[in-house]
Amino acid sequence: MARTHLPGLHIQQDGTVEVSSQKELDRLLCCTTHDLSSEIIVVADPHWLERSKEGQTSIAEFLNSAREQIIDAGRLPAPVVELPAVGARAESVVTSRKPGPDCRYGVGTVTGHEWISLNGGWTIHVTFDQPAGTWCGMPIDGTCSGPELVHVIGGPGRAWSSMTPDEIDAFLKDRPRSRS
Repeated sequence: MARTHLPGLHIQQDGTVEVSSQKELDRLLCCTTHDLSSEIIVVADPHWLERSKEGQTSIAEFLNSAREQIIDAGRLPAPVVELPAVGARAESVVTSRKPGPDCRYGVGTVTGHEWISLNGGWTIHVTFDQPAGTWCGMPIDGTCSGPELVHVIGGPGRAWSSMTPDEIDAFLKDRPRSRS
């Protein structure tokens, strides 16, 4: 969990540092603690679904630029593999859900990136167009997954939509956990 004594940064109730505006980015870049890799940093917009298409395009450009600025300033490590840009259309596998959706994945939009200090890597937020099943009676509206579980539509590699549920299950069982 993030420390609560980072001077100048607004720490969310869950202990994360959220960057969703220029003001929050400026605070993070001016923070006296230079290495933030022991924190949980969320570069995402909590109001993504409420925005117009033009608003989503504008905030996507900002969020992609903000993540690059944070990395370029040496505040967080660069991802080992390239992350899909915020705003990209993607398929994302739903894991750790019992039971998960029959097809094992959902389709939506990349809406943010998150540095998770616990695993020392970047994750990708995908918000689904339609719920991808339910868990405990609640709709599964999206994922926060490592890059190996997100496929950009039209990008290289095999799409989740071209795999059977058994093939996806086998991939999940046999996959090495990558650091992003």
